[in-house]
Amino acid sequence: MVTGLTGAVTGLTGVVTGLTGVVTGLTGVVTGLTGAVTGLTGAVTGLTGVVTGLTEVVTGLTEVVTGLTEVVTGFVFAWCDRFTIGRWCVETL
Repeated sequence: MVTGLTGAVTGLTGVVTGLTGVVTGLTGVVTGLTGAVTGLTGAVTGLTGVVTGLTEVVTGLTEVVTGLTEVVTGFVFAWCDRFTIGRWCVETL
C-alpha cells in the first residue's frame, strides 16, 4: 500500500512538472509573438521614416533645380541688360 501511495505521489509530481513545462512553453510562445509584433511595428516605423526621408530628398532636389533655374535666368537677364541687346534678348527668353 505504501508503495502504491508513493507511486501516486510520484505520478502527481510528474503531472505538476509537466503542467509547469506547458505553462513555461506557452509563456515562451507569448513572448515570441510579442517580439514578432514589436519587430513588425519597428519595421513599419522604419519604412515610414525611409519614405519620409526620400520625400524630403525629392523636395530638396526640386528646390535646388528651382534655385538653379532662377540663377541662370538672373544671369541671362543681367547679360541682356549689360550688353543691351534689347527686345530680341528678352523676347527670345
